[in-house]
Amino acid sequence: NVEALVETARALGNLSRHADARRCMASLRLDEILVILLDHDDRDLVFYSCGALVNLAADSECIPRLAGSTPAVQKLAKLLGDAPCNDPMLQLVAVKVLTNLSLDSRAAWPMEDVELVRGVLV
Repeated sequence: NVEALVETARALGNLSRHADARRCMASLRLDEILVILLDHDDRDLVFYSCGALVNLAADSECIPRLAGSTPAVQKLAKLLGDAPCNDPMLQLVAVKVLTNLSLDSRAAWPMEDVELVRGVLV
């Protein structure tokens, strides 16, 4: 049920504003599920999944796994490349996740990921 997934992603976005909820989400591997949902066809589900990922990627304890153990950067680059030109809100939220992921100096992106992102931004 896509509607249930959208509402769940919205709720996770709200919950992920709190550090203890982010830790719980990571321990349940919900961050990985949110990354998987970036491939979904429903725009709202992708948008709200990105919203939750913005908060997770702002947490220095969540960044290493998001950047290193999930294909988050690759999927966000693909999302930016595929997002409609007339949907700047979706583009912006994807860029926010990438920006937050890049702020932690401990999260070194593989060169392939850097080139993917660079390719869609240029």
